[in-house]
Amino acid sequence: LELPRSLAGEARRQQRTVQGLAQALKLPLDVFSKLDTRAIRLDTVPVKLIRQLAAELSLSFWQVAAYLRQPRMQPAYYADRPPETAVQQTFDEVLENSRAMARDAVADWLAEERLADVLAGDE
Repeated sequence: LELPRSLAGEARRQQRTVQGLAQALKLPLDVFSKLDTRAIRLDTVPVKLIRQLAAELSLSFWQVAAYLRQPRMQPAYYADRPPETAVQQTFDEVLENSRAMARDAVADWLAEERLADVLAGDE
């Protein structure tokens, strides 16, 4: 299963802008950026969003899910020791902390089924 190096990079590879991709997903750039850097726990991401990302980037659902499941990307740093690894946030936390996300859009995403819900139903 070949994974993209980043969602933003995959968009650019397809000659799309990151802003255009975020807009197509109905997400502000700050939320998209956290998805791209895998700062959001996969089990909390709505299934609908994974499907939309896959469709927008011409990837499979599982390629996107596997990409998002990887460890969080670490930013470059200029110090004598690396920064402490930040804990991944839930999708809900990211939405609620986004200043660019409209409240009605937050409510719409909060109502969506999460990957964890779907996987729990398979047991």
